[in-house]
Amino acid sequence: LYLSYVGQSIRDNSELPPSVLVSELLDAVQRGFEFQENETAASRLVVKHRLQGFNPAYFSEGSPLFSYSAENFRALARRNSATDTVSFLAEPLAEASNELKSLTIEELARFYANPSAYFLERRLGLKPGSSVLPLEDREPFGTDALDAYLLRQEMLETMLRGEDAWTLLPLLRSRGMLPPANHGEQVFLTLLEEVGEFAETLRTHEAVGATGQLPFDLEIGGFRLFGKLDRLSPDNQLFYRCAKIKAIDRIRSWISHLVLNAAGNGLPNESLLVMLDSSVRYRSVEDAPAHLERLIGFYWQGLREPLPFFPKSSTAWAEKAGKSDEARLDAALKAWKEGYDGREGEGADAAIRRCFGHEPPFGERFRSIADSLLVPMFEHGGKP
Repeated sequence: LYLSYVGQSIRDNSELPPSVLVSELLDAVQRGFEFQENETAASRLVVKHRLQGFNPAYFSEGSPLFSYSAENFRALARRNSATDTVSFLAEPLAEASNELKSLTIEELARFYANPSAYFLERRLGLKPGSSVLPLEDREPFGTDALDAYLLRQEMLETMLRGEDAWTLLPLLRSRGMLPPANHGEQVFLTLLEEVGEFAETLRTHEAVGATGQLPFDLEIGGFRLFGKLDRLSPDNQLFYRCAKIKAIDRIRSWISHLVLNAAGNGLPNESLLVMLDSSVRYRSVEDAPAHLERLIGFYWQGLREPLPFFPKSSTAWAEKAGKSDEARLDAALKAWKEGYDGREGEGADAAIRRCFGHEPPFGERFRSIADSLLVPMFEHGGKP
């Protein structure tokens, strides 16, 4: 007699219980037989198989698992062969089209959000990790991180316009962004209170009056960088998101801050980034065009081959400038391996794994790029 069930989730690897019939069978065996100390019916009878048929456990001497599959054995041998160490590209691609030498500030920020994904998409036409997620099989009783962020931002913009955010409740319900019934209203109230406090924080920085815009068009090292800067006031350029600060927030705002300083025109030369958990003020940068030229130069390199720049890990390395290499590497590895709120770290990103594999590529090039691009950001950005 052979009974089987799916014991772990294919989505998050969490443990799943067997059906009631299987559970009752194990309970009956537990009551009807004697077992040795520290042994149960489940530990004696339940065999936990591996996810893949080519797992080494099926072909290792002394393992309780076994397989007769020659195909899976060959797959295991191929996975363990030296071909696994071959680099993603044997050599860099030819230079990109000159059309890509003209780019917007949004495009430059998008590149630095994930250079690996940008390279795969723009040069190879690949989009790793873009598959459609399966539908939930149970009623939601909360909001996921993305929906909660979108809700906060919409509430915030409504408040800053001087409108009543309560009017959003029926609209958000109709979109299916809130749980049903009274629980949805409670979630809405919690978010509303959080956003209200953040709106007051923004008002202390005179955020509401920072509505000016500046179109710009810069020639830098043979490249054209153009677009517009938003939320300009007589004192600074303002950035805000109703979320906790992330490395990419600092990088995006730093790029815009450099453009602000390079454009001149008698504009304020300071920028302010306000987030839920902290604020950062960037001071004046005298050699802003040189910093922008380095950013654009690495962008051009990143169109020929994957650039070993990773927002979280590179920022963690650069932030520890002045510390020992060991301390800096520990910080980068933590960002690479450990994600926020139980999620996997930056190294688990599908595009990064496609280009660099599973091991952190924190060699000399990674370190020099992070130092060149991000150490100046920390040198010019302190607490307000």
